[in-house]
Amino acid sequence: MTENLNIQCDFCHSRDVKFRYRATSFGVFILLVRKNGEKLNLPWSSVGDWAACEICSDLYDAGEWDKLAARSVDTLPNKELISALLIEGELKRAVKEFHQEARKHIRPGRQPA
Repeated sequence: MTENLNIQCDFCHSRDVKFRYRATSFGVFILLVRKNGEKLNLPWSSVGDWAACEICSDLYDAGEWDKLAARSVDTLPNKELISALLIEGELKRAVKEFHQEARKHIRPGRQPA
């Protein structure tokens, strides 16, 4: 996996991918609330296996869902722009919800990338 320069950690976007998790594809709609009160039903999907850097893999395997979501949000490209539109904490809540759905589709046990 690490030979492909387009591969990045599916949690934090790091290019230092060490592991992968076998997964089935899925899609969900996640409700987001903007600062103006408008509600958006955002389609969010995942296709195939999940790649993970060492830090995110360790958090995932330890069941540290809050820390994993925080790391995902902290490293999200355009996080400031997205967060500026949403009510406080909404982005992290949405990421946690997406990760919760992902856990239903990710098979146990990481494998080397």
